[in-house]
Amino acid sequence: MSGEITRRRFLSTAAASALGAGLLPAETHKAAKTKRVIHLFMAGGMSHIDTFDPKPGIRTIPTNVDGVHISEHLPLLARRMDRITLIRSMSHEQRSHGAARDTFQFAEEIIIDGWDTHTDIHARIARPCAMLDRTLSGLLDDLAARGTLSETLMVVTTEFGRSAKLNAFGGREHHPAAFTCLLAGGGLRGGRVIGETSLDGMCVMRETTHPSDLQAMIEAWRNG
Repeated sequence: MSGEITRRRFLSTAAASALGAGLLPAETHKAAKTKRVIHLFMAGGMSHIDTFDPKPGIRTIPTNVDGVHISEHLPLLARRMDRITLIRSMSHEQRSHGAARDTFQFAEEIIIDGWDTHTDIHARIARPCAMLDRTLSGLLDDLAARGTLSETLMVVTTEFGRSAKLNAFGGREHHPAAFTCLLAGGGLRGGRVIGETSLDGMCVMRETTHPSDLQAMIEAWRNG
């Protein structure tokens, strides 16, 4: 147990350092006075394959960042991708909703449900995508208009991703080995993609990020 804790602390330190060095401009970081975190939780397990890490067979649209495509169901966020950092390399080992949710430790959250798509995912995915698309885009625009975007970090998480192969009911099963989370605002340099998954989206190919690593990134931002 102690060895695992030590390993996880090392990974979290490395992840936090990567955020500070690669994503956050020092001058913006120092200028922020009041720091807030808005956590959007996609309850049920948002399919990365059908949203922010689309694979062959999924209809996509280009974003305003060259080379980055996302689901056609997220047109508003596609036009704001230059403000967003995608972490396509999230991974853990918890397959149940409760245990997976516990890997993310946030006191308060805004919940967007409808992602538990064990059946007919292609027909059901549009509704939760539309809710996320409007909510996050609206928050980005509102905070920018108020001049508080650099002081507010928006974090989008979910329990886990979804399997590449459809089940007998046209849905996708729980898949914690690879999924996507998002960061936006907080003075971050947007338009970035951290990590990469395999062609079918089933495994992380580089820059594996555990939920505790993401938590360390957020704490580094809070305390920096």
